[in-house]
Amino acid sequence: MINVLLISDYNRPDILRQFIKCNDVFNFSILYFKDDSFEKNDLPPFKKYYWNQFSSSYDVLKKLNPKKIILADIESFYEVALNLACKKKKYSCVSY
Repeated sequence: MINVLLISDYNRPDILRQFIKCNDVFNFSILYFKDDSFEKNDLPPFKKYYWNQFSSSYDVLKKLNPKKIILADIESFYEVALNLACKKKKYSCVSY
C-alpha cells in the first residue's frame, strides 16, 4: 500500500468520508492539530500524529516518509512550512 499523509481537520466527517472509502488501497496517516487537546471525537481510522511531535516540517518528512501528501488547505504556518519543505525535497504534494 502507498503511504499517504493527510493534512486535514479530522473532526469533520464530511471531509474524511472520501478518504475512509480508500483506506483499503492507501495507508493513510493524518496530521492536523498541534496536540491532542483539540480532539473532539475518535475519528479517523488512521494513525494520528500531532505537530508537536516533530521539530520541523523536514522532520515530518523524514520520520513519516510519505509517498504522497494531501493538504486539505494551506492556512496555518505548519501547513505553509510543510508545503515549502515538500517543494524543496520534491515530495508529491497536492492540495484541494
